[in-house]
Amino acid sequence: MLIYQCPLADVITEQIHDALSDIDEIKKLEVKLVWYPAWTTDRMSRYARISLGIR
Repeated sequence: MLIYQCPLADVITEQIHDALSDIDEIKKLEVKLVWYPAWTTDRMSRYARISLGIR
């Protein structure tokens, strides 16, 4: 999301929750939108960057 007041914020968090709820190993789940610090690809693991073709 690019803006704080994104009208799809509730839809996006609900879809994330639904997708992660399908994973048996996840017993408890809470999805929160965090605006600070800003997320960058630097926070991804090396494996995740390679999997997505990010150098």
